[in-house]
Amino acid sequence: MDKQITSSIQPSRTKWVITNIVIILVLGFMITGIFFYWRQSRELESSSIESDSTQEVLPEWTLYTNKEKGYTIKYPALWRKVEGEFVGFGPANSGEDIIWTINTYPPETTTASIAEKIGAQFSDRNEKIETIEHTVDSTAQKIIVTTPSQPDWETVVVLLKNKDLVYALSNGGIKDENLWKMPKNSAAINFETFYKSFALTNSEEAERSELGTVAGKLCASPDGGKTGEIIAKNTTNDERTLKKIENPTDSYTLILSPGEYKLRFQALNEQGGLSYGYYTDKKTVKAIKISAGSSITNIDLCDYGNDDTAYQQQLGSSF
Repeated sequence: MDKQITSSIQPSRTKWVITNIVIILVLGFMITGIFFYWRQSRELESSSIESDSTQEVLPEWTLYTNKEKGYTIKYPALWRKVEGEFVGFGPANSGEDIIWTINTYPPETTTASIAEKIGAQFSDRNEKIETIEHTVDSTAQKIIVTTPSQPDWETVVVLLKNKDLVYALSNGGIKDENLWKMPKNSAAINFETFYKSFALTNSEEAERSELGTVAGKLCASPDGGKTGEIIAKNTTNDERTLKKIENPTDSYTLILSPGEYKLRFQALNEQGGLSYGYYTDKKTVKAIKISAGSSITNIDLCDYGNDDTAYQQQLGSSF
């Protein structure tokens, strides 16, 4: 009787043990899987954060050089560049043509005379002027103008001076945090990085080692135009270097990067019309080759085509 009971209990106990082992193994596999999934998720999240952080800190910037005004500055590579009476930069994918700008003023221009014009349209404007550190000017001035009636508007202008010019770098009245709301603009694109990248070029040293000079006569147009602009057109890439002639003069000097150029003087008469004086050789607009450290003279911008309309058109078409 006892033997029969013992033999009947043994199989049940064995099944119970096997069942529990299976359950433990299943639970173990589940816990292990959950752990590995959690760890992988954390690693992916960490990697994503690290990647985003790198993007924020290291955006792509482009170096802009203004040889006429003697400076360089960096701006976001995806932004547009506009040159005219002043230089401006702005997001290419926004409704704003330009946001950050660089204006120049005579060296005697005061900080107060610039500051009083900023936000003059607001009766409740607040103005703050402080001295900041900058590699170009140890007494650089930062002007900050705000107005309670327009809380999103804030103009910051940084003034940098040397013996020749006052450079005014402006944020265009748009705060950085509002700039970041525009597509493809992150916190890494900010006005402080922009104005701190501003540097002056050493024209004398550059002339000797990197650039070349061209000089010659500057003839008045047949209708009396003595002011205007000299245009040097690079024949390889069509890049144009401009020099304004604001006071009548009989000669000019132009600093250019190495390359081949055609030159003309766009003379402005009193009625606002333009006449074009070219450097020609045997009735043909002649290109000149500039090399590093070279100095070319007798490049006279005096051929206006006289009264020959067909010849004038020929000169214009070759430029």
